[in-house]
Amino acid sequence: FLYRDYIHCDYRVSSRWNELFDVDEEFDAENFLVLLRPADSKNFILTREAAVKVKAPAYEMEFQLDSCERWIEANVKLIYNEAGIITDEIYFFKDVTDLKIQKSELEHWAYFDVLTGLYNRNYFSSVLEADILRAKTSNTSLFLMYIDIDDFKKTNDSLGFEVGDELILQFS
Repeated sequence: FLYRDYIHCDYRVSSRWNELFDVDEEFDAENFLVLLRPADSKNFILTREAAVKVKAPAYEMEFQLDSCERWIEANVKLIYNEAGIITDEIYFFKDVTDLKIQKSELEHWAYFDVLTGLYNRNYFSSVLEADILRAKTSNTSLFLMYIDIDDFKKTNDSLGFEVGDELILQFS
């Protein structure tokens, strides 16, 4: 939590803020953007400017700290006076590193086979679809070769899944 009061020109932070941003208590919260990766810091400024321009009551974004692999989600509430001038900003920060890692792993396994680590059918389908479209629009040909292991079910049934898995690994 970070609170910015424009009227009294001060900042207040919660006790967990220093831990979340990995800074000591001497750090000036007003300069927290220097803790972000440069691209994220720039994006944060642009997102805030866009929100202020349209007098949005709030905005949110995710960014990564420059000093570590920690991902932070920011939800920012903007409070305006009757003249449309910002009087207060309330920043709510949340560590979403674990969620980002889980999401990345899920996205990875959506396109990779668990056994071989190679691209799976989902990836193949998406790439093939894009390649077919590209071939049509550029008026070129596309060649596809299909390779199959004959009677693979018999291998699994007679020799077991471990042997079948080893055969797939060797083949891949």
